[in-house]
Amino acid sequence: MHTANVTEFKGATLNIPGVSVPSPVVTNMSPDFEDPAGITFDSSNNQWVSVCGIGTGSITEFAASVVKDLATTPAPGANVVLTDDGTGTLVNCPWSLTFKSGNLWAANSNKNTAPPGFVTEYLPTQLTVSGDPTPNFTLTDPTQFVSPTGVVFDSARDLFVADFGPEQFGNAGRGAVWVFKAATIAGLTGTNTIKADAKLFDSTTVAPANGAFDPRGNLWVADCTGNTTGEIYKFPKAVLTTGAASATTIFQSTSITTANGTENTIDCPGGIVFDVQGNLWYTNSLSNQTAKGVGGAVGEFSASQLSATGKSTPTPNIFLDGSPGGANFDGPIGLTFGPPV
Repeated sequence: MHTANVTEFKGATLNIPGVSVPSPVVTNMSPDFEDPAGITFDSSNNQWVSVCGIGTGSITEFAASVVKDLATTPAPGANVVLTDDGTGTLVNCPWSLTFKSGNLWAANSNKNTAPPGFVTEYLPTQLTVSGDPTPNFTLTDPTQFVSPTGVVFDSARDLFVADFGPEQFGNAGRGAVWVFKAATIAGLTGTNTIKADAKLFDSTTVAPANGAFDPRGNLWVADCTGNTTGEIYKFPKAVLTTGAASATTIFQSTSITTANGTENTIDCPGGIVFDVQGNLWYTNSLSNQTAKGVGGAVGEFSASQLSATGKSTPTPNIFLDGSPGGANFDGPIGLTFGPPV
């Protein structure tokens, strides 16, 4: 991963089909960042960023007023910084973040110590002051989890955890997506070892990094596929809690001509999200143009492209390419749509 920042893109950049090398509108270059991996916003438009870091990392919060002022103060200090207590069991290389009913959930990949990773939940009262509070709920299972990197809920409040698997540590093996039904985790506090209710593991699954639900309730997963070219695939809603589900749609990488040369369209995707029109956006954390200083890309498949079935190599409707030197992207992992700045 990369020491980097959080950037915002908007307007014409996100609406013109084809390839472009965009410039961000604003950039958060906080000194509290060291390998930012995920980003989300709470109901008050405060910006939350998961920071994997060299050690255990942190979870940082920037007030909405600070985010609005990034044009004049591009390197603000975080308002709240949640850290580890030295045990590696509270915050440990967190990747994706999500809010559910006001509570903050984090996937801790545990990259910098021995596996397995774990998932944590914080109550709103734990999110107001910097420090190392013990999470309200910690979900772990050393016989299942290896390196959780994605957390997402469906409309039924079931929890889906993307587990990058042994690839995160440079080892052979495959990850999976673990499913915990709402009733399984409801009301739990403290540290709990719980067996998943289902396991989504398609034959092509290698290193699932993150997931997102489309408007119809289908789960789309970004798969890094062994740090080479990646895949994006769909598990249909009807089989999400049955386990051993097979993906019905698999988007594989193809090549696209950019100003920097020929790029892989899907190259170790790390983040995935849907916009309000139902279009699918994803990040490429890697680039096959690294020799030119290009650090990844962001792609978009339009809603009309998502009806495909089987394996295919569609060209993204929009492809935002990295610029040499990483002025706009430097290994992007997480992405989200937030309030305008």
